[in-house]
Amino acid sequence: MSAWVLLVTAFLLFGAGGSKFFALCFALTATALWVVAAHDAYREASGQQSQVILQGRRYMYVTGTLMGLLFLMLFTGAATAAA
Repeated sequence: MSAWVLLVTAFLLFGAGGSKFFALCFALTATALWVVAAHDAYREASGQQSQVILQGRRYMYVTGTLMGLLFLMLFTGAATAAA
């Protein structure tokens, strides 16, 4: 997962029509999601279910939204590069 984040960030930075703003937003959001997932994994393993941040389907919705934003950023970058 970390390699994927690095590859997408590098593509956004250095690829055709890359945008530093989109790359920064993606990298920060992916890192924040990774930190929250690590926190939740620790809390669940410790039996502290009440302190889990993204319980149940909430993690799926957050991840799906971020994937949608990623594709939007990639399409926007491709459209600007083609213009």
